[in-house]
Amino acid sequence: TSTFQIAAWTLSGFYQPVDMGGVWNVVKNGSTVPLKFEVFAGTTELTDVSVVASFTAKQVACPGTLALVDDVEFTTTGGTQLRYDATGGQFIQNWQTPKKPGTCWVVTMTTDDGSSLSANFKLK
Repeated sequence: TSTFQIAAWTLSGFYQPVDMGGVWNVVKNGSTVPLKFEVFAGTTELTDVSVVASFTAKQVACPGTLALVDDVEFTTTGGTQLRYDATGGQFIQNWQTPKKPGTCWVVTMTTDDGSSLSANFKLK
């Protein structure tokens, strides 16, 4: 007889320039935002891009005037292919924001085990 515990992976991120914790990241429409994160299975850092099941960007109703907003400090240019940056020790997915000023989006990354990270964006 054996006993074992199956635990969800641990996700860290999204890192700067994206703010988390319910903050609405304000970014220019059409720009590219780097979504940086890490995935761990126990204490082992996973580095194969195949552990990421999907990225989704869903348009949502924009928050009221009392919502916490923060300008994204910088954006990058480049492709939107997911990669693992061994130097920085993190995954990077460059998200090309829609060219729809005044709209709001929730971007979600989901891993193969069903864990996920989400960040809020308001396009200007």
